[in-house]
Amino acid sequence: MSNELVINIKNLNIELVQDKKKLIVDFSLPIYQGEILGIVGESGSGKSLTSQALLGLLNKANFKLTGEIIFNNENLLEFSNEQFCQIRGSQIAYIPQDPMTSLNPLYTIGYQMVDAIVNHQKINSGKAKELALNALRQVHLNDVETKFNKYPHELSGGMKQRIIIALALSLNPKVLIADEPTTALDVTIQAQILRLLQEIQTKKNLTIVLITHDLSVVASLCHKIAVMYSGQIMEYAKSNEFFARPQHPYSIGLINSIPNFNVKKLMPIAGKPIELSQLITGCRFNTRCNLAIAKCFNYEPSLRKLDNDTLARCFVLTDSQGS
Repeated sequence: MSNELVINIKNLNIELVQDKKKLIVDFSLPIYQGEILGIVGESGSGKSLTSQALLGLLNKANFKLTGEIIFNNENLLEFSNEQFCQIRGSQIAYIPQDPMTSLNPLYTIGYQMVDAIVNHQKINSGKAKELALNALRQVHLNDVETKFNKYPHELSGGMKQRIIIALALSLNPKVLIADEPTTALDVTIQAQILRLLQEIQTKKNLTIVLITHDLSVVASLCHKIAVMYSGQIMEYAKSNEFFARPQHPYSIGLINSIPNFNVKKLMPIAGKPIELSQLITGCRFNTRCNLAIAKCFNYEPSLRKLDNDTLARCFVLTDSQGS
């Protein structure tokens, strides 16, 4: 890792145009060169919506985006769709949730990979095939010439996911966004894919943003963790610090919900997650928090630094430390 910022998200807000409901609120997050950053939270917390904003995939007719996403000294929120097409894939690559439906069933693996490489790198198909085959080798597929000529339905889910990773790598991106990359795979294949991502990150000093609801995944893979709840970051910390001393009540609740052989009874978080578009006065976690005080129901906390350099959005924590 380095201190070089690759992407700097500043005060990102995502609002529905039709009814002006805010889905993502005051989202700020630095992403550094060569790190694996985990964005975690329950389903519906806004993780995937944030990744779509990074990739320019939100229709401006439906969503109003304000703030800044700084990449290569430019604000991506000011980009046109044509400008996004120039960097999407080639500089910021994406691994979608479901490998089963992410490849076009009508074309061979080789055709799809060569087509993507030619469009982004403006090279001939012969050179593109070389790059595609090399990328397939990088993800430890055997007999790559045979795989290159197969159709998606002829391959297993694990092979398809490796091919999607290979496709992303073949474009030599600066940043790889992996949105729940192991969701549709069995446990054994999940572990293989995670080890592969870690190996690739180390070899290429690649920046990876891993979006997941599974804390066990980020524990073994990520350098830093951002915990999201209802469209906001609740805690941001180094991974080892987070698991040793989680700070925010929501983070503590998530960790206490993880199955553990040393714990006889799990401690789930009380209540249900609120909708992204639901209007809440005060802290968005206040109705589920066992530490909530009167202030939490009247004012919205900001993300502030604690003594250990962890950032947390919690009055109880930041007021007690005088931040």
